[in-house]
Amino acid sequence: MGKPQQQPGGDDELDATQYFENRKKALMSEKETGKNIYPHKHEVSMTIPEFIEKYKELESGEHRDEQVSLAGRIMIKHESSSKLVFYDLHGWGAKVQVMTNARESELNEHDFIKLHSSVKRGDAIGVIGSPGKTKRGELSIFPKSFIVLSHCVHMMPRQKRAQNESRKTDEWA
Repeated sequence: MGKPQQQPGGDDELDATQYFENRKKALMSEKETGKNIYPHKHEVSMTIPEFIEKYKELESGEHRDEQVSLAGRIMIKHESSSKLVFYDLHGWGAKVQVMTNARESELNEHDFIKLHSSVKRGDAIGVIGSPGKTKRGELSIFPKSFIVLSHCVHMMPRQKRAQNESRKTDEWA
């Protein structure tokens, strides 16, 4: 998956007040277009720990042909490209990877790029998609549907991993 792409002049270079003001303006402009920025609800079919327990035995590269609905908070966002975005979705004390791909989405390419460029760390999201493991063996959900349930308007603390620690251990900066 590699390192997340850092955009010069991106959100990480803003102070907390600037981030809040920019986020608030972006949400208000979405609201003015008539978009419901806080959807009423999202039905989940299982919690993230239940998802992990049920699908942990999948082989690397294996995908199930069934639909699962999850919800949680985005803690890490990796942009491999504008059409391939990875998220770490946290909830109920566990984490699962969300691997979004423009080719697999129910959205057209333009709307996919617009949606995922607006998603930020801390946002609460709901996804509906198929469970599977990446070729590298990471348990993931491959969503057809991706919805932001609640936008995080405050800057989240940065998360980093020490090089000698496993991927499972998170260290907060």
